[in-house]
Amino acid sequence: ERLLPLREREDAARLATLREWLDAMPSDDRLPFFKLVTGELRIGVSKLQMTQAIAQATALDAKLVAQRMMGYTQANRTPQAQDFVALVAPAEAGEDGRPLRGQPYPFFLAHPLQAPLSAFPELLGPVDDWLVEWKFDGIRAQFIHRAGEWWLWSRGEELVSDSFPELAALVDFLPDDIVLDGELIVVAPRSDARSAVDDLRDPRPFSELQQRLGRKVLTPKMLRDRPVALIAYDLLEKDGHDLREQPQRERRVLLEEVVSRAHSCAMQVGADLPLRLSPALTQPDWESFARQREEARARGAEGMMLKAMGAPYGVGRQKSGANLWWKWKLDPMSVDAVLIYAARGHGRRSGVYSDYTFAVWSGPPEQTDRTLL
Repeated sequence: ERLLPLREREDAARLATLREWLDAMPSDDRLPFFKLVTGELRIGVSKLQMTQAIAQATALDAKLVAQRMMGYTQANRTPQAQDFVALVAPAEAGEDGRPLRGQPYPFFLAHPLQAPLSAFPELLGPVDDWLVEWKFDGIRAQFIHRAGEWWLWSRGEELVSDSFPELAALVDFLPDDIVLDGELIVVAPRSDARSAVDDLRDPRPFSELQQRLGRKVLTPKMLRDRPVALIAYDLLEKDGHDLREQPQRERRVLLEEVVSRAHSCAMQVGADLPLRLSPALTQPDWESFARQREEARARGAEGMMLKAMGAPYGVGRQKSGANLWWKWKLDPMSVDAVLIYAARGHGRRSGVYSDYTFAVWSGPPEQTDRTLL
């Protein structure tokens, strides 16, 4: 009744009226008032801020809140009142944040490493203090096996088990009550019977993996031509015990044992297991790692991951401290192209134009008759 009539008034009169209202308004009312005036009621809040706010308001541990929030919002389901009640309920005796049934753990995220190579010794210390792996271009995922059932969760907290049914074979060779963290990639179809535990000779482009997502029907040809494998690089739970507080080096030893044992069992029955162990790379110094990183693109990788050997498995992207994960990516390649379409993304990117279609030139700039393809 008060705001809408302002549209019909001159700018000067409109501004004077707004000033009068603001002067008479309590300070706490001014932010929502500005939101109403501008039509921007939405307030952007990061998931970490929301987690911390709920923890502070409910006197719960922030890690417990982060755990309860995993899977709280899903694309195919709207949270109900009982979900919120469970989210903010007082911690029960002995409740340590272990997920229930198919619920995943909060993902530990890496920071981009942009420091010059000369700063690595001071920033990171000796190479022996770090686990170095290839950073493959796939989908970050947690494979959960509990009570004889399995679930596959993406980093975006989407349950994607139906898109990758071949991973059901892991249930026969992995122990119960186990959670693996890794990268899901498409691998080249094999002509031989079995793949080695660390066989990563030919990972396929990410675009092939995208073709597997969101399909209601996965044809036998799709499963045959674009088989997937989970590259396991961390072990978050074993025998029902939460391992996240254990240092990286200890979790790595346990992971190697679990994956190797699963492959040994699969080999005995002639099965090709859709599971690989992320190779641990070794070099004498950071300069040698920098040279090896140049091979990443040829190996289907984006760069390298650096993980502190003494670090626990954290929650989200930590701001500071010695126990960080770093993603040391190659510089992106460039192409001379023309943007012809832009579309809204899907899921968490549905509010931004993140999907683009480009046309490329048929020849170099000096070619006068070149066309867009």
